[in-house]
Amino acid sequence: MDSSEQKAVSNLKIFAVLLLVGIVLSFVPFISIIGSILSIVALIFLMLSFKLLSGNDKNFKMPFEFTLLSLIGLVLMIAGLFVMFGSAVLSAGFSNIAASLLAPSVSTGGLIAGTAMMIVGAILALIGFIAGVILGLWRVGKKYNSSMISIGAIFLIIPVLDIVGTILIIVGLLKLQ
Repeated sequence: MDSSEQKAVSNLKIFAVLLLVGIVLSFVPFISIIGSILSIVALIFLMLSFKLLSGNDKNFKMPFEFTLLSLIGLVLMIAGLFVMFGSAVLSAGFSNIAASLLAPSVSTGGLIAGTAMMIVGAILALIGFIAGVILGLWRVGKKYNSSMISIGAIFLIIPVLDIVGTILIIVGLLKLQ
C-alpha cells in the first residue's frame, strides 16, 4: 500500500468508528442529534477516503461522487426540517408550535416547502447511500480481498444489522495492516 492508500484506510477506520457510535447514539432519546452529527462527519471521512483511493483506482470515483450526493441530501433534509420548524414558529410563536404543525394556518407554504426539501433530500441521500457508501465499501472489500468489509457494507442497508455491519467493517479494516 502506498501512502495515499494508507491514509484512505486510516480515514475508513475513523469513518467506521464514528458511524458505529452515531448509530448507537441514534437509539438514545435526546442524544440522537449527536448521533446524526457523528454520522454526517463519518460520511465526510468516507468521502475523503474514496477521493484518495480514486487517485490510484478509478473504480472509486463514482462512490466518491455518490457519497457527496448523499451528504448533500442529508443537508437538504436538515434544511427542510429547519424550514418547517421556522415556519411553525413564525406562524404560532414558540408557545404553540405543536398546534401549528398539526393545524397549519399561515405557515402552510413553509411546511410544504420544508416537506418538499426533506423528500428530495431523502431521495438524494438514499441514492447516494446505495451507489456511494455501499458500493464504495464493497469495492474496498474487493480491492483488499476482505470479505468482512464487503459483507459489512451489505449489512449497512438493514436497520439494526447496520451495527453488526459496521463492526465487521472495523474488524476487516484492522486486519488490513
